[in-house]
Amino acid sequence: MSALNDISAELHKVPELAALGPVYSSTTPLELTEAETEYVVSCVKHMMASHVVLEFAITNTISDQLLLDACVSLEPVDSAETYDVVASVTAPVLRCGSTARAWLVLEGDPESVFGTAAHFMAELKFRVVEIDPTSGEIEDHQDGFREEYPLEDIEIATADFIAKANIVDFRKVWDSLDKDQEVLQRFSLNFKDMQTAIDEVISCLGMQSEDNTDVIDNSNLGSPHTLHLSGLFAGGICILARAQLQIDDKAGCVLKIAVRSSQHKISQLLSDCIK
Repeated sequence: MSALNDISAELHKVPELAALGPVYSSTTPLELTEAETEYVVSCVKHMMASHVVLEFAITNTISDQLLLDACVSLEPVDSAETYDVVASVTAPVLRCGSTARAWLVLEGDPESVFGTAAHFMAELKFRVVEIDPTSGEIEDHQDGFREEYPLEDIEIATADFIAKANIVDFRKVWDSLDKDQEVLQRFSLNFKDMQTAIDEVISCLGMQSEDNTDVIDNSNLGSPHTLHLSGLFAGGICILARAQLQIDDKAGCVLKIAVRSSQHKISQLLSDCIK
């Protein structure tokens, strides 16, 4: 948790983000441009109890341009507006070779479950001021002109909201969770290899395996495999899953999975990640 505490502390240094509370999980940087483009942008998603903070690292590589008030705008790809942008913090000045940060704060729509997946088109917006690349002096109007630059799409996955849980006794914690909040579903997956199926289910849910159940017993090949998974949903909500996988020559991989948490809607949200 120390790494997340450090991330929270850094975010709280930004006045507009100071009151948002702790970060429960953060993703690895997502590259939104090619490395050789004029403007290089990456994004880290920080998940909190009721907000998502998108942190953008923006680099200007053009020597005769000064970028002012750089920010990222989002447009939902589908009609369901799962999240609303409630705050935007711009990168005030970007000289050539420098990297600055901008942030967007997203809040879950009251009509949807916080943690629902979402897909956005993204665009970098800024003002350009032309400068002398040698002296750095402004050559044109100091207010510059407005410019837009398309970025790769940004997807928010339910798995992004899952952090590592410190589970000592899976069975004990499983039994302590209310069975009435459990969601039980069956899926047919397009996998012919058990290890591939196990790895993909873990990755899809963003959870971690318990009791070494991600390891195949080679002495029992062809039999159903049991998988135990755990995680902490944003807000510190413990969530567990028990899955049984069976490779079938005709049906592919048959997955039966039970998900438990303290909230049925969270259990359902995680179970619905399986496609």
